[in-house]
Amino acid sequence: MNIRVANHMVSEYCEYQVYRETLCTADARLWTLLQGDLVTGQASQNDCGLEEGQWCGLRRLNANFDEVMVMFARIFGPELNGKVDLFMCAHPLYWCRLFDRLPHPPGILGVWDVSHNFAVPLELQESWNLELVSKFQNPRNLLVAQCAYHSFQVKWLLGLSIPYYQPLAIRTALQGRYNPVHKTTVLLSVFHTPYGAAVLKRVAAVVPDMPYRLVSWHDDLSCGVNCSKVELARFRAVVLDAYDVANFKLAEFYGMAVPIFICHSSLWRTAMRLARTQAFQAGPLADAPGRIPSRADNSWSSIIAQETLTARLHEPWPLVTSVSKRQEVSEASDRGLPFSPFTSDPELLFPPGAAFWAQLTEWNVLPHLLRYHGAADLISQLGILSMGDLASVSRQMASHYREMCKANLGFWHGLIAALIADSDASAWKGPASFP
Repeated sequence: MNIRVANHMVSEYCEYQVYRETLCTADARLWTLLQGDLVTGQASQNDCGLEEGQWCGLRRLNANFDEVMVMFARIFGPELNGKVDLFMCAHPLYWCRLFDRLPHPPGILGVWDVSHNFAVPLELQESWNLELVSKFQNPRNLLVAQCAYHSFQVKWLLGLSIPYYQPLAIRTALQGRYNPVHKTTVLLSVFHTPYGAAVLKRVAAVVPDMPYRLVSWHDDLSCGVNCSKVELARFRAVVLDAYDVANFKLAEFYGMAVPIFICHSSLWRTAMRLARTQAFQAGPLADAPGRIPSRADNSWSSIIAQETLTARLHEPWPLVTSVSKRQEVSEASDRGLPFSPFTSDPELLFPPGAAFWAQLTEWNVLPHLLRYHGAADLISQLGILSMGDLASVSRQMASHYREMCKANLGFWHGLIAALIADSDASAWKGPASFP
């Protein structure tokens, strides 16, 4: 299959040369139509002010997106109508509507990396919920999730069963590889809280004859924010702050096969507070608490264990089952996963719900991560694990990374063939829970 890809990203990342030369649009007409200067120039809280909040430029554009669609059809229709096989859209998913005013629009491949109502004005969210579900129930279109968590999240919120892929940071994996020349130094990656790395350093400082030094990236490295991937792969191991359901630091260090330590005992509170779990970006439906299991005389820990044991984790898209079998799975799954995959207030988590859903994050799903339970346990593990042990972990990570690469390649090859050659992605969709 001969496929030509045209990159037309409009993003704040276009200020970086590597993205500007590879992914960003070079078409001044499109940049102007999508108000690239407004979208990228009015993005931060400082740009927008407290009243409008972050991403105000994008919200202003989306408020009038119907007009943008009309202008897009007028400007680009003569050259694109019926000539584009597939339109890939993400972040914001609201832009998946861009081709809708053309008489012969392409199939749509949407990527869910943050919730679909990201930067959608509140008054448009209800209609967009209905439109998005309808759009991706169409066999010509397919919505995919950026990781397993998002796949289950979409199922919970919208009733759509969608496949997922895993970000691999292949460019980084090709640039750097685990080469621990700094055998007595452990790298502390960027932490989302001001105290995370500081606490680990203070505990290490009072350990008698501590054989290893903990250094912070960016504060303690001479290369600061400009460290190459090669340099970051030269440490004994790295300690990552497990914030959000996944982040690209995890994908990058995993791709370089650097042994990764994460605090597993705090996963419920670090993974469930940030962008990908925020209810306000997913619309009013995301504020629902979900199904709360009855406690009776059971502890929350035993309830979570039982819910995990009985969860149908072959969902949300049982690709290999027959249509009749899918119906049985759908009926058996009507009760859905418990609690909510969204957080209404990041400062006020519901611990049982956060603990259950944190199990589906990349921090818990990826194998061969080194999980510790507090600063003392980290120091203890660093003292126990030899360079030979860490080299073995690195080899296992590299082996699993190769398997993920193969799986992702097959994933994209299969779904692109379904969307372009067959114009039917039905086989890539599981049963819908809601009408």
